[in-house]
Amino acid sequence: MNIKLGIILFTLVISATNAQANNRLISPDLGFSMEIPVSDSADSAIHQLAVFFLPTSDGFSANVNVQKQKFVDSIKTYDQISTVQLNSMGLTIISREMSDNMVVYEYTGDAQGRSLHWYAKAIKNGSYVYLVTATGLESKWPVQKQELMKAIDSFQLTQ
Repeated sequence: MNIKLGIILFTLVISATNAQANNRLISPDLGFSMEIPVSDSADSAIHQLAVFFLPTSDGFSANVNVQKQKFVDSIKTYDQISTVQLNSMGLTIISREMSDNMVVYEYTGDAQGRSLHWYAKAIKNGSYVYLVTATGLESKWPVQKQELMKAIDSFQLTQ
């Protein structure tokens, strides 16, 4: 059985809400909890907050990662820059949905010698964008997409 990324990500968000003073991740499904290291210098341009992996299949571990990016401009500008970057990398945007403070992408293409599939959500909050991205093999996407997309769709900011 695959690790339930959606539950883990939900647990992370709930844990951060319930235990903000100590930043504790609690995962009953995985059978552990831990203090999450928090840097005092979190003002860097890109701050990798978390990465979650599914079991390795065909030499690749589908994953979900969470980044906090310094970005003072609008989500519309973020979308324009992201679209140009994705196109310049030869990736194909399958879908793109934008709202007031959020944009969601699904795209495919080759990277590092593999045919990959991505699903990502970018949420603008103040002078930051929280980018949550799922990455999987294109060949495994039909089997893994429900779990990966559920994790991305469940992401919410708590403050």
